[in-house]
Order: sequence, then structure tokens, then C-alpha cells
Amino acid sequence: MSQDYHLRRIKSRCTVTGFPMDEYGHHLEMAPKRAKESRELTSPYGSLEFAIGSGDDFVCFDYHIIRSALKENYNKPYIILHGTRNSETASYIEDCGYALLQLGPAVLDAVYELMDAQFDDVRHSKAGWNQDHRYFLRAVTRAVAREINVEGWGVPDFSDRQWRKGGKRIDKWVEDFWANFGEWSEWLKGE
Repeated sequence: MSQDYHLRRIKSRCTVTGFPMDEYGHHLEMAPKRAKESRELTSPYGSLEFAIGSGDDFVCFDYHIIRSALKENYNKPYIILHGTRNSETASYIEDCGYALLQLGPAVLDAVYELMDAQFDDVRHSKAGWNQDHRYFLRAVTRAVAREINVEGWGVPDFSDRQWRKGGKRIDKWVEDFWANFGEWSEWLKGE
């Protein structure tokens, strides 16, 4: 999603997607085989769009959906989830989670795991970030729904405020989407 536009050195290629990876195992933009550098696909600390915490201590998140370039998994959709913790009170910034998952019901569990592991450690300021603590979950759900594009299941036209702050209707849509995902995973297998 977001980019901080710096190049990372290519150290290897992902055995699942064929995408280049850096020394930390983070996926980079697709690059020619001979390229030595490429941009990271996720950058939670880059635009700070998704965050939980206060102005002093917070965790920011990012995601990116890619399609495998390898013959055995060709064109299968995958999502990268990435979290970074920033602690002004303890003076450090560190990665706090990174995962590559094929689109499916496991994505919901991984998003909750990434968010819940951090939420206990920080106090969230809804007003300070102009979002509630579930905004990242709603954004990932919207992106997955658009990617799989199941007929009859469109992405509702909620306002930016609804996506950021939640509400009964949008949270019900997210819940229903993941509850029905089991049926759609058959479609993903055939893709």
C-alpha cells in the first residue's frame, strides 16, 4: 500500500511467489533477474495510515496484495501483512510482525494476531489517529473483497469516516464477509 521510496538490496527470491526479498525476508517490488535493488512492497512507518496507540507509543501497519509469478503457483493471490512498533518513551522502532499468506480465512486470524499482540501494550487514541483500532482490519477486508471479486458480493460504498471509525453496518459487513469466505475459498483454489 504505502511506499517510503527507498531501495533495498535484493538478497533472495521468495520460493512461493518468485518476488525478490531483502535481508529481513521482506518482499520487494518485482525486478529483473539481474537487478540488485528494489523497493519494499510494505512500509508501515512510511505513511502511517493504519495505527494503534498514542502519539508516544504506537504500532503502525501496512499490507500489499500480490499474485505469484512462479509456474506452480502462477497468479494465485497472496497478501503481505506488516507491522512496525514505534516507542518514543523507550526510544526504539522495530518490526513487530510480517507474514505472507494466500488469500483465505487464515488472513483474518493473522490480522487479529498482528493487531492483538500489540494492542495490549499501547493505549489507543481514536481522536489522535482519526481511526479506531479496527481500521486496519476493515481496510484489509475491503482489499481482499476487491481482489477476489466474488459475484454478488461487492464492496459497499461506505464513507471514509465509516472505514476509519467503524459502525454497526460496516462492522457487520466485515463480519459477514469473513463468515462467508469458506465458500469462496473453493473459487480461489480453482484460480
